[in-house]
Amino acid sequence: MGESVAVEDSASLSCGQGAKWDDFEQMLKAAEQGDAVAQSTLAWCYDTGNGVGIDPAEAVKWYRKAAEQGYEAAKAALKELNFFR
Repeated sequence: MGESVAVEDSASLSCGQGAKWDDFEQMLKAAEQGDAVAQSTLAWCYDTGNGVGIDPAEAVKWYRKAAEQGYEAAKAALKELNFFR
């Protein structure tokens, strides 16, 4: 856990800020509406504890949602976490 493979420019993000969302709530809404990039970014936040508490179960949940849509960065993160089959 903690690797930032699922988000481009992840070092500069504060869980969604500076990405294509203004804040966490916008990113969460986008993730809930099926935006794979938002899902993967949200997963990374839970994976690393960036802006939220570390929650491995939530990280895997959101990585899976993004991976199911074919988002390669989320697939890579799941492989790293040994959850991708």
